[in-house]
Amino acid sequence: MRMHSMNTKTVLVSRPSVRLLARAVAILVCVSSPVASFGAAGLLDTWLRKQNDAFSAWEIGGAVRVRGEISDNIDRAVPSRDFHPGLDDSASFLWFHENVRVGYRNGGWQLFAQGQNGHTSGDDNPRRPGEQSFDLYQAYVAYASKGDTPVSVSLGRQEIKIGDQRFIGVPTWGHTGRAFDSVKGKVGLGKTTLEAFTGHPVVYVDGRFDDHDSNDLVSGLVLGSKEWLPKHETQLYVVARNTSAGSSTSVRDIYTFVASLKSLPKAAGEWSWEALVALQRGDITVSGIERDQRAWGVHAQASRSWSKAAGKPSLGIEYNWSSGDRDPNDGRSETLDILFGSNHGKYGIMDLTGWRNTHELHAFGGVKASRSVTVTAHLHGFWMSDTRDFFYPQGGGGRSGNGYGRNAAYGSFLGTEATVEAVWKAREWLDVRGGGGRFFTGRYIDQSKAALGGASDASWYYVQSTFSF
Repeated sequence: MRMHSMNTKTVLVSRPSVRLLARAVAILVCVSSPVASFGAAGLLDTWLRKQNDAFSAWEIGGAVRVRGEISDNIDRAVPSRDFHPGLDDSASFLWFHENVRVGYRNGGWQLFAQGQNGHTSGDDNPRRPGEQSFDLYQAYVAYASKGDTPVSVSLGRQEIKIGDQRFIGVPTWGHTGRAFDSVKGKVGLGKTTLEAFTGHPVVYVDGRFDDHDSNDLVSGLVLGSKEWLPKHETQLYVVARNTSAGSSTSVRDIYTFVASLKSLPKAAGEWSWEALVALQRGDITVSGIERDQRAWGVHAQASRSWSKAAGKPSLGIEYNWSSGDRDPNDGRSETLDILFGSNHGKYGIMDLTGWRNTHELHAFGGVKASRSVTVTAHLHGFWMSDTRDFFYPQGGGGRSGNGYGRNAAYGSFLGTEATVEAVWKAREWLDVRGGGGRFFTGRYIDQSKAALGGASDASWYYVQSTFSF
């Protein structure tokens, strides 16, 4: 039994009781849809089904992805070295990722398994991303019923996604993705759905079978509807993360409450918009000291397209804000915990910052250069919410050392990121894309590096090809 101080109240919380309750709620509700469904057949599926009708019940295929990256003044493993001139923080290397999958469907029942492999070439620096030998990524059994109140449930190793994946999603840009040994499902009530899940995140370690972290429990309830607010999809959800000693992360009991809405397609003609508000409560242990979690996050976006114009152009603007921690000694942690969010591209494709202690303004536009080629351009401006907190990278702890820290007297402007991407959908089974950008440092980074020779802007470029079979 642990005693938590929350404002002026004293609350007794039993960690085992919280974990058991979270698991029981999700199992009893028994909801969140299976991750993989039998959709359009791939190249191998199509060929096999032409050979024998028996293969219509099977899903067999996979994908091979190759990506080349070049970066300068960026260190993915040690972010405090970012924008630091004169260091070995430049890289050029190739990523290789392969996965194979097999699934079987009989009536409402499905069996699905997927393995993956990842490796690099041309980069021997041990501080940078390493290998991920072939391992089991997903393996689950699922059942889905039909009718006026459809219900689906799945059990095993699987992905979990909520909304736009800012708190729980699948980071497909990386080597490993993200899976949970979990139970989840979904029940439909007209245009309203109720979902839930509970499970342990899988920890990826090269050279051994990827097991889950049994001391890290993630559970959630999601209520969504397309009828509460006309022409909008609305979601209300709560995610609980309860970790205990022995986990790969620090001890915490964090509860994230989210309300979001999104305009339905064509509900307002060529306009679309979305908004999200997140509130976090609970506690987290940092450097052996337990602190109350009190954090907020806001996201808002609006865009306009011209589908009948040449090139089908589109323009949009986005704003993101998340709270920062004003005082490390006041018993509170006010930095937003992004849990298991999928962040690539949401706060810049260079992945140099994320949704923690930040204000972000983002302007973007796109055009169809041809039937199969889309080009987009993005301009991001980043400010710290509170300079008394750290400058955070996309994931991991705040930047500390090499000039970084809690620099309360510095200016709040971090800098500007300008990027361009082009995507060529050559075939249904072949996707080719490339892009790059430059991060121009602002006052906060310049002041942080002033005593070390000044800051340098960062650049990053990539080309990627994915073949699906």
